[in-house]
Amino acid sequence: LQVPLLGAQSGHDDYTHNWLLIAVLISDIGAEMAMMSVWSMIWHFPDFESVVAACSSLTYNGMALFPIILSALMRANGLSLSSVMLGWLALVVLACICCRYTIPT
Repeated sequence: LQVPLLGAQSGHDDYTHNWLLIAVLISDIGAEMAMMSVWSMIWHFPDFESVVAACSSLTYNGMALFPIILSALMRANGLSLSSVMLGWLALVVLACICCRYTIPT
């Protein structure tokens, strides 16, 4: 998503607007795959099926709040969209590292 966003911000929207549809489709497919892959955690945590079901629902439905939270954060702190997206990237990488060492396999 960074390419069309930075392209629009820097005035090159004519060249980068075609990438927006591709980026949104890839993000949506990734969210669906994440929702399905969360169910594999039942194998590792059989006593917490309801927690796994809640996490599965959160991976897709919880992201509907993401634009609202981002806009409130940007308004409150005066941050740009690209800086907030880079912060989100850092949180995702941190979550991946935590999952790597938390889930036994």
